[in-house]
Amino acid sequence: MSRVVQEAKDALTLLGEQIRAARIGRGWTQANLAERIGSQQKTISAIENGQPGVRIGTVFQAALMAGVPLFETSTTNAALSTLPHPALLRRRARPTQPDVDDDF
Repeated sequence: MSRVVQEAKDALTLLGEQIRAARIGRGWTQANLAERIGSQQKTISAIENGQPGVRIGTVFQAALMAGVPLFETSTTNAALSTLPHPALLRRRARPTQPDVDDDF
C-alpha cells in the first residue's frame, strides 16, 4: 500500500474519531447528527468509522455541525479556539520548499 493511500485512510479515521467525540460531547446520537445535516444514521456511522465511500461534502457538513474545525486559520477565532480538537487539515497541502542558491 502506498504511503499516500495509508495517509488518506489515517486522515479519514482521525476525522471520524473527532466527529464521534464532538457528537458525543454535544450529547447527540448518530441519528440526531444525521437529521441536522439531512442525512441518515448509517451515513454518520460510516463517517465515524472512517469509511471512504461517503461524499466529502457530507463528511465536512457532519464535522462542522459537530464542531470539528477542518482548516487552520491565520487569525484567532474565539469560537474555534475553545474547541479541544486540532485542525485536521493544514493551511498548505505541501510544505514550502527552501530557497535554493542557484547563483553560480
